[in-house]
Amino acid sequence: HILHGVITSALIGAELGMVYAGTAIGYLEHNARFLAPVKIGDTLTITWTVTGLIPKPKHGGGIVVAEATAVNQHGTTVCTASGRMLVADAPVA
Repeated sequence: HILHGVITSALIGAELGMVYAGTAIGYLEHNARFLAPVKIGDTLTITWTVTGLIPKPKHGGGIVVAEATAVNQHGTTVCTASGRMLVADAPVA
């Protein structure tokens, strides 16, 4: 059985959301490219790298621009992604 791509994409996006939990205002953009199938039972290692920051002082923060890779337990890159998240300078109440 192969895992649906939307679930793989959600797992990747969730990792970025957890990094900015408490300061995230909104997940603005998410693009994923599926390179290999993810099978039920696979273990994925997801790595995000921040590639830019666009200041948004009117919103009290900025947009974090990041790129991700998801690699299975065999070392195969199964998905790459990019995302943009609007984050606050300080934790959001």
